[in-house]
This record gives sequence, structure tokens and C-alpha cells, in this order.
Amino acid sequence: AGVILLNTDHHFQMYKMISLMEAHLKAVSDTFSVSDVENVVKDSLDRLIIYNISDSAQLQVTFHALHSIVANQPEIGLILLDSISAFYWQDSMTSGIRKMDLYAKNVLKTMQKTLGDFKGVIMYSRPEYFQSKSGKSEKCSSDLTMGCVNRKIILKRTVQENIFNANIETASGQEVKLFTIDQAGIHWVKT
Repeated sequence: AGVILLNTDHHFQMYKMISLMEAHLKAVSDTFSVSDVENVVKDSLDRLIIYNISDSAQLQVTFHALHSIVANQPEIGLILLDSISAFYWQDSMTSGIRKMDLYAKNVLKTMQKTLGDFKGVIMYSRPEYFQSKSGKSEKCSSDLTMGCVNRKIILKRTVQENIFNANIETASGQEVKLFTIDQAGIHWVKT
């Protein structure tokens, strides 16, 4: 499947991703040759489209272009927005939207509207502090309508060194998974 990354925070590091992919492939299979690893990485990168977006207007134009991109490339199954909060301050001055949660919901709705009948996954990141003052975030919904969030994954560092937790919330409940990170990527801790 193909992936589109809307890189608004400009923290994405291609070299680091390639290094992680290579280390992960070497860790999961002793039978991969150097050329096998290179081919898998190359094939993966061929299915990755990255848009580096510098302002809110460019993000809106990109949203509108996404419809034709996913229509012409049906293999795209994942669209990532890193981060949904990148242009909040710029937009809050012009739109008057002050509530951070409402802003994020509006950005998500706009992207969903322009994508039309896209059946893939839309994921976005946002910093922990990016929420309205009430601190109450919207509950996950099993409804697939515009602006609804079906899953939340909140990543946090634990008190133990090098162990993190992923709090996974859905409409039916939540669970916590522990993981570690090293040169070969993420490793889930069996509990």
C-alpha cells in the first residue's frame, strides 16, 4: 500500500527512516542479503509521497489535490498529517477559532471532505499540550462520519528508563501496551 505524508512540522528525517527500515529488516530475517534489504527499502520509498507544507494556505491546496491523487493511485492506504496543530496560531488569527480541539476537528473535517470516498486510514499527530483548556478530549466514535475520531493512540514515556506506553482508545474501550525503541525500531513488550 502507498503512504502520503503531509509534513507540516518538518521533523521528518528520511535518513533516520531508512536506517530504521534497514535495521528492522536485518533484525527480522537472517536470510536477507544486502541487496534484498536495499530492494525492500527502495520499493517502500517508491510508495511514499511526502509533501513539505509551509503554511495554512498550502495545506488547504494540498487537501484539494489529495482527492485526485488518491483517485489516480488507489494503492494509497494511509495519509499521515504531522502535525494537525502546525498552523493553529496562524489560522486562529484569521478564522477566530480559539479552541484547539475545535480547530483540530475542523482541519480533519476539511481533509475528509476533500478526500471524498477515500477508504484508507487518516492519521494525524498533535502535541500533548494541544487541547482546549477543559482538558477533556472528545471520545472516540464508532461512527465514520466527518470529523469523528475512531481511535486515539497516546504515546508517553514511563518512569522506567527506555520503556514507553501506548494508550490505545476506541469507542469500545481502551488498553495500554508497553514498548521500547532502539536502532531497529519499536519492540512491543509482552505483559
